[in-house]
Amino acid sequence: MKLLNVDNNAKTKKGRKLNVVTGILYLAPYDLSGFNVCPFSSPACRKACLYTAGRGCMSNVQAGRLRKTLMFFKERPRFWFELINDIKAVERKAKREGKQAAIRLNGTSDLPWHNIKVPYKGRMFPNIMSMFPNVVFYDYTARPLCVNSLPENYHITFSEKENNENAVDFMLEQGVNVAVVFKGKLPKWYKGRKVRNGDLHDCRFLDSCSGGIIGLVAKGKARKQESGFVKKGA
Repeated sequence: MKLLNVDNNAKTKKGRKLNVVTGILYLAPYDLSGFNVCPFSSPACRKACLYTAGRGCMSNVQAGRLRKTLMFFKERPRFWFELINDIKAVERKAKREGKQAAIRLNGTSDLPWHNIKVPYKGRMFPNIMSMFPNVVFYDYTARPLCVNSLPENYHITFSEKENNENAVDFMLEQGVNVAVVFKGKLPKWYKGRKVRNGDLHDCRFLDSCSGGIIGLVAKGKARKQESGFVKKGA
């Protein structure tokens, strides 16, 4: 069972023009599987989750994501076997094409992958990133953390919710970019910082700013939401 979706959605395809081959893991978000994979989610972000955007609204796609989530929690050895093979395939594909391999494990989840140990061939790796030093891992997260504790090849972009303003300020102070969802057209400025268009591509590790705002236009159910999670656009 393949776990990673490789270059098969609009934004990751844009990454190919930036010489990046991207693999994304999509799980069943929040506690839809019976296991909470989004412990820092908010009521509004759960309501507007990207689980409903694009192909994610299709029942067969949702069923596949549920199977992957249950595999992670109930069949961990099999999960690691499949994931490692998928990442190796992405790495080989990128090498053949002369591109950078990139992996996003929290496509529709927010698990602390950098703190999850991986047993492999008699060794215990501190995390999946340490197994693939030439691969760039990146994620959006609502988990407040110290970036100095992250693996060198793991890039995060913090996600603003309707209830985490203090955490947003904490992450901005560390030089972490913050993703903000806007309804309609993106504004030019937010919180006194320039807004950069995060919909041009998904390769957040290529963003030139530090401690900046990454604007995302509301998608799926979020387009109809009026909340503190989805901000008013320009």
